[in-house]
Amino acid sequence: MDRLTWTCATATGTRDHNEDAFRWRHAPSLALDGDHPVTVICDGLGGHAHGEVASNTAAEAFMHTYLTGGTVGQTVPERLLAAVDSANDAIREKCEQDHTLYDMGTTLTAAAVTAEGLWRISVGDSPLRVWSKRNGELRTLNRLHNVPGNPHRLSSALQGTEIPEIDAPVHAVPLREGDAVIVASDGLDTLNTESISGIAAIDAGRKSSNLAWSLVEAVIAAGKKRQDNTTAACLRIPEDTGAGPGTIRAVRGAEESGVTIGGKPLDWRASLAVRNHSPTGPEWGYNGSGPAQLALAILLAVTDLETAERRYQQFKSEVIAAITDAEWSLPLRDVEHWLLSTHATEVTG
Repeated sequence: MDRLTWTCATATGTRDHNEDAFRWRHAPSLALDGDHPVTVICDGLGGHAHGEVASNTAAEAFMHTYLTGGTVGQTVPERLLAAVDSANDAIREKCEQDHTLYDMGTTLTAAAVTAEGLWRISVGDSPLRVWSKRNGELRTLNRLHNVPGNPHRLSSALQGTEIPEIDAPVHAVPLREGDAVIVASDGLDTLNTESISGIAAIDAGRKSSNLAWSLVEAVIAAGKKRQDNTTAACLRIPEDTGAGPGTIRAVRGAEESGVTIGGKPLDWRASLAVRNHSPTGPEWGYNGSGPAQLALAILLAVTDLETAERRYQQFKSEVIAAITDAEWSLPLRDVEHWLLSTHATEVTG
């Protein structure tokens, strides 16, 4: 099996037509700069005019920009964000060309896989999940943009205007052998966690993955009376992608805990001699002493002492504090890119 091939499937359900749209790119490698697998699913807003036009417009524009619009040195999160902006702009342009399309909109969830792991971006409530072969756990990674107390109402979508909320982490989620990436429209929510996990486990035992079709067929078999459109794009990882030699990897958990750079433990204790914020160790996900120590230790590993001391608090606030996953990866080149871009801001500011 081509280890970089998506399986994709869609079904109309009981609706009159299918307002979901999807695009995908199989790829020969997991290189950050070169071709790597990427997919996007857009779910046109139900009850709004021309939802299918919005979803197809957004999906096409997103994929075109992601594949062709990248610049040298641009990070994956920057490429994803640029592609979302392009999708939103494409919707606005359609509405300006044809006023009957006014108020159309769509959700968007996209995933890209590199040697560092899974990168993602989303607007709306189409979930992105990862099933772990190691422990059978199914996790929903993205933050769903629903109005509190009203799960059927969106707090964010692409409608050609300013996007209220975008879930766009700056780090990757590491993937292991046998893991399954599941990008789907919310029609898949007909299946509960146990059902999706069971289907993924069966698929993991097969020589060739057909996970997307298996999930969509299970939704159809459930026979829900008011079944929404359902679309899935899945990628199974048949061998550990590992983490590149220039990658920061961090894990917080009972089985494994620590921070490495290029596979070697980060000597964070050396940073205590510069600033002693947290002698108990590095942390992330909030603005505090542990994240400050980690930010300082990372910058000491990639730049000079003067720059590290001057910039680590900003690095903590903009990068380390924003990482909420218990396990994550970040290419060193992205740290270097951050240093260059923020230095340019310092100079021009």
